[in-house]
Amino acid sequence: QPLVAEDSTINPSSLLWMLRVVWGLVGNVDKAELEQFTETLPSPRELALLDVVHVPEFGMGPFSIRMICGYCSLLWPALLFERLGKVELALECCALVIETDQSKGGDPHLEMHSMAYRCRGRVLATSGDNAQAEAAFEESVASASRADLWLLEALAIRDLTDCVLRSVGREAEGESRLGRVVARLASSLAEVRQLP
Repeated sequence: QPLVAEDSTINPSSLLWMLRVVWGLVGNVDKAELEQFTETLPSPRELALLDVVHVPEFGMGPFSIRMICGYCSLLWPALLFERLGKVELALECCALVIETDQSKGGDPHLEMHSMAYRCRGRVLATSGDNAQAEAAFEESVASASRADLWLLEALAIRDLTDCVLRSVGREAEGESRLGRVVARLASSLAEVRQLP
């Protein structure tokens, strides 16, 4: 029996790619095996377009299935590429996540935007581009704030502090901002620091 019905708006190829990507992120998968797997992935643009659907009988489309759920978000391959140090591919995936045009595979969810900007900030900081990294982290904070997602806002400020502000002597600024956001959470600052 197929995993996804043939007449479903969910593209079975996309679902299988994303399940494999998520397994690569959370499973105990060898780095060499992950490298091999990422070589078989379609390009980020091709992955994005796998989930663009058109349902003319309901006057819908083209739109991205990401409007309904995040299972197929390009955030997951972005995180996998980040882990493997594939900078250009990670940045391309992040750009597609924050794309708002759904006919291009865009993702309308602010939580995904926040996490993609955060990933982008970490990748840019690792590449030594602190100015662009700081801008990406601030976009992550703004996206999370617009949706009242305080934990994502705290994680963005934490990463901004750890990846950029500490290295330029502005750690106190970041810690102060982080303390204000964490005060809204049920979690402690120590718990926020332990989250990935």
